[in-house]
This record gives sequence, C-alpha cells and structure tokens, in this order.
Amino acid sequence: MLGSIPSPTKKITYKYKITVENYKPRVALVKLFDQIPVAQDDKIRVVRVEPSVQPDTDKYKDRAGVYLWTLSLQPKEKKEILISYVVEYPRDLGIDGL
Repeated sequence: MLGSIPSPTKKITYKYKITVENYKPRVALVKLFDQIPVAQDDKIRVVRVEPSVQPDTDKYKDRAGVYLWTLSLQPKEKKEILISYVVEYPRDLGIDGL
C-alpha cells in the first residue's frame, strides 16, 4: 500500500535455511539439491537473492532453478545454507501454490 492506495503488484519474500550435519566418524561427501521457482509467465518475476553458499550450478542438467551443492563435511561438522527470493506479480493475478 502507498498511503491508502493499494500497490499494483504483490511481493512475497521466502527465506529458508538448509542444515546439513555429518554424524559419521569420517569425512562425508554430500550432494545437496534444492530448487527455487522459475516464472513461466511474463507477468510473474522471481527475484533471486544469492544463497549464502554459492552452488556448483543453478541449472542442474539444464533445469533452471535447480541448485546443486557438493559439500565435504568433516566428522561432526555442520553447514548451513541460507536462501531467500522474492516472487513479484500483479495484485489481481491469482497464483496457486504461493
């Protein structure tokens, strides 16, 4: 809202944390996959805020929005990856699943 006038667009911010921990007595090599939405409509924008740990790729096997991290964890080591992004779309456009 701008004053009492509704904004023409709606923005939703998503933030989440992925935690990976090695409980084994030896080094563990972990491949971690995650994804963010990819807009299929020109009216919808997904603004990406870079993850706290840079992924190996953000287009795994040419699939846009699919992230891959290859992590090496020492025994009892824990790593956290923070990801956030904003979905922006016209206020009058109904979007399922958000």
